[in-house]
Amino acid sequence: MKTLLFLLLAAIVAGCVTIRNEDKLMSVKNIGQTSSQLKLNGYYFHAVTVIKAPYHRNGYGGYSEDTTKKQEQIRVIPLVLYADGSTHVYGSFSGLQENSSFNYRVKCNLEELNTLQNACEHFECYFTAMGNEKVYFYNKKAEILDQGIFRIQNNEIVIQYYYVSMDAYQLAEERGRVLNDSTFVITKIIDHETGKEQATNEVYQFKRWDQLPKMDSYILKNPKKFK
Repeated sequence: MKTLLFLLLAAIVAGCVTIRNEDKLMSVKNIGQTSSQLKLNGYYFHAVTVIKAPYHRNGYGGYSEDTTKKQEQIRVIPLVLYADGSTHVYGSFSGLQENSSFNYRVKCNLEELNTLQNACEHFECYFTAMGNEKVYFYNKKAEILDQGIFRIQNNEIVIQYYYVSMDAYQLAEERGRVLNDSTFVITKIIDHETGKEQATNEVYQFKRWDQLPKMDSYILKNPKKFK
């Protein structure tokens, strides 16, 4: 059975795909980290607590959202930094079942627990499944979704990645400081499409994961497209 990921990507790439803001992208000749400022044998995450409605098992074999019982949920926003200077960003994950599109119990035998550890395990389960999933793109440009590059110099970190908006992929940038070899803080977010800048204070912590899958980078595979 095709996953929701495949269906979403298929829908996105069905039309014309445009990559914008290429002139704002850092040179791929000057990315990654010049020394071992950050550990890279795992991933980083920003932990947040939000109020959300839980999902429960319904009588049809799927899950339904119960909007009458909203609760605090611990969530992680993961970010992967690779040694070659490429990066992948993701949405947020909790340790609870969120919908019927990806069943963590079936995929990885994970229980539903509203904890930081379980939220990380849900992400790892999803990321592993995504790495094993063979997704075919009608338009190869669609591979760039949630991908980017990063640079660390003098304890300053810059992360750039592409997000989708309407029929185009647009460039976002996050800037911050490296605090130690397993922690950095993002202090500014820039949308290169609108020029809007936003101050923030998002602390990312390291979690070791020796089985971290390696994802291909559209930018590094096509450097001439971003000169």
